[in-house]
Amino acid sequence: MDPICNIYYVGTKLMPRDIYPLQFGEQACSSNYGFGPCIRNHYFIHYVYSGKGRFEAEGKVYHLSAGQLFLIYPGQLTYYQADSDQPWFYRWIEFNGNLSETILKSAGLSKTSPILTDTDNFPIGKALKKLVEKGQTSFEDLMSSFWSFIAKLTVDSDANNITDPKAEYVQRAENYINMYLYRKITISEIAEYVGINRSYLSRLFKQYKGVSTQQYMIATKLDTAAQYLKNVNLSVREVAKSVGYDDPLEFSKAFKARFKLSPVMWRNEIFWKQSVKEYR
Repeated sequence: MDPICNIYYVGTKLMPRDIYPLQFGEQACSSNYGFGPCIRNHYFIHYVYSGKGRFEAEGKVYHLSAGQLFLIYPGQLTYYQADSDQPWFYRWIEFNGNLSETILKSAGLSKTSPILTDTDNFPIGKALKKLVEKGQTSFEDLMSSFWSFIAKLTVDSDANNITDPKAEYVQRAENYINMYLYRKITISEIAEYVGINRSYLSRLFKQYKGVSTQQYMIATKLDTAAQYLKNVNLSVREVAKSVGYDDPLEFSKAFKARFKLSPVMWRNEIFWKQSVKEYR
């Protein structure tokens, strides 16, 4: 039986930059229903309302049940699957914005700590439920519910009011790169958006990401392209343009340098592995 899934997309141009929702929904999963492994471009929170399942990220496996949520980061490879006996029902929200990571940290969430257990009265779960049940609604109504959810997520956290300005600069730069993956952007342009000079930005990326700003941007573009190649309706040229490469040859060269395979070979290998998996 296919899982029952309701999705609502946010289609207004009025969204603020600090933090804003992109889509939200709910899903009653069938036994062993899994999603991934895949990479998302924005932040996702999934809240489990009933049943059980597992979440895999950063080489770790987490087992979740009702009253818990898990966080997916942009650019992070993840997989999650419903339990075979008690498949979960969850609601989710996708969001982005310059202050997303800061707000998540204030809730005690991070890549190394992506799980949060709600309190006995389930205020976070109730707030997300209220938001999702709005469905397609006005901008004002949506943002009111969204901020109520954020307030419940961050209330009483030990991490409240703890910020790292340097990490915030890096996060703002990451957000800018993700927002404009589809076009060519320069490091100077990113630095100007963040509000610091490019040399300082590069030092921060080395400190927090272990790579230069340029290396991080290229890796983000190519990792996203690798996911787009799963769509057989997109040509390699279209995939290249969607991540800011006007020249398909330049794109293929960069892609092969990262993945040791050309885009065409990568696409063929994905579907070969998938066909083997399906007929095991």
